[in-house]
Amino acid sequence: MNKAIGFILSSLDEDYRILDKREDYEIRNIFYRSMELAQKNRILFCFAKALMEKRLISIDTSSLSLKELDYLKGINDIGNLWIQRFNNTLSLLRNTLDLNNIIIIKTFRFYQDVTFDVDIILNKSLPNIDNLFGNFGFALKGINAGHEYKTKSKDYLTIDIYMDHLYKHKRIADIRFVSDSPRPYTANDGCVYRVPSIEAELMLYIAQLNFQNRFITLNDFLQITKMISNNAGSIDWDSVFCSVSKYRWQKGFTNTLSIIASLYYDIYGTALDVPVKMKKRINCSFPYFLSPSSIIGYDREIFGSTFSSRLLINDIKYIFYEVLSFHIRNRLPIYRDWIDLSKLRNI
Repeated sequence: MNKAIGFILSSLDEDYRILDKREDYEIRNIFYRSMELAQKNRILFCFAKALMEKRLISIDTSSLSLKELDYLKGINDIGNLWIQRFNNTLSLLRNTLDLNNIIIIKTFRFYQDVTFDVDIILNKSLPNIDNLFGNFGFALKGINAGHEYKTKSKDYLTIDIYMDHLYKHKRIADIRFVSDSPRPYTANDGCVYRVPSIEAELMLYIAQLNFQNRFITLNDFLQITKMISNNAGSIDWDSVFCSVSKYRWQKGFTNTLSIIASLYYDIYGTALDVPVKMKKRINCSFPYFLSPSSIIGYDREIFGSTFSSRLLINDIKYIFYEVLSFHIRNRLPIYRDWIDLSKLRNI
């Protein structure tokens, strides 16, 4: 595993820190590389905050130059502005909608880093929702299987309201499976929100990896493995496999879960409590990009006989787009960067 990834893990994850035997990461040699990798793994704010708070006791941050400390502070300051927008958006939802009518999905994380939107499901439709959000400068923009409310205001994030779970107009999940049996979640703002069951949330995260992102960031990996390990023995895997089988992506779900389990074993040296076999060989790196054969195979499975040459060409285009974005443009596909690290470094 990349030494910089080990440094990030050791600064954030107590489970890994206990296993990590390194006493000196030579922080000056991997400082900027670690920041760049953390950004590509959507965990930059949490990582910078951990360093500033000196959570990793084996690292002497006094070895950092004033420029590097200012660099950390710059990340933290800008990140806090985004976190404030996140908290403002939650407050807006609390004050505008009935919390008993909404379920917040794929939003709350163990490592709550910068995000650009808040995703919700409504138990029942609200005919005046456009006016409610419009009062705060939001404008409606249609998205696949839902509504996206964007605003130019720097006070809030985008709000995505899902009416269904579709991939290229193909249903990948039963809305009832996601919305039934919600559980309470206490967020960092101290308020309690409703989120899907562990089973539904796991399915949604892996669906996003399989059909939208096509890669696994370190934040994704930690989110999924923490959910599984913290609920070991109590997850109803039969209900998950029943749901993904119903919509024809059981093989894809199993394969991605197997990849995650293999990465977990490679990092922690112990098996993740999942009902799938691990891969015999795995390239432990983050972001972990799904192979071209997996991407095409996932689409072949879910579309079945309707899988067309047009869909195949789109998959191939996306694979090239990933290579161009990550290896040439040096950025994570799909997601935009919330901070320009190169500009911050040159201040």
